[in-house]
Amino acid sequence: MPEHIPDGDEVSRHLFEPSMKKPGGDLWWENVFMFKSDRSHAESVVWNRYAASLAEVHALGCYKQRQDRAAGKSKATYFGAIHANVGEIRGLRSKNGIRFDVVHEPKEGPHHAHIKYEFHNRAPTPNDKSELKVLLRKKFSNPPSGHMCPEEVKIAGPKQRP
Repeated sequence: MPEHIPDGDEVSRHLFEPSMKKPGGDLWWENVFMFKSDRSHAESVVWNRYAASLAEVHALGCYKQRQDRAAGKSKATYFGAIHANVGEIRGLRSKNGIRFDVVHEPKEGPHHAHIKYEFHNRAPTPNDKSELKVLLRKKFSNPPSGHMCPEEVKIAGPKQRP
């Protein structure tokens, strides 16, 4: 059952190359937060209430890498995560009043949450979306906390917490 995510909590965004990392090592921000319509204009994040340590965040990233590779996505390589405060994300507003919300989506595990557009009177315009994406990237840590998944070690799935 979904829980309310308090403003004081943190979330982490897993990063995968080659799609989210430029050849020089910089983040490809346009690909880090895309908010595609086929994903309900939402982006997945890890709620740190259920992955309290960086090691747990990385373990979940490695688990996702293993799942992707088993599904035939051989180039999806987890390389780290960026982190942000939920209240700071929710506090972002476009000039037209469109904002983000961070909601718990536990179907993929208790750690799973989404950042999504929050609007009431009208859908966000392309300008709203562009403006909010630029503001959002400023709230996430950069550079990312780097990581390489051990290929030979079997990575456990997400932990369940009370």
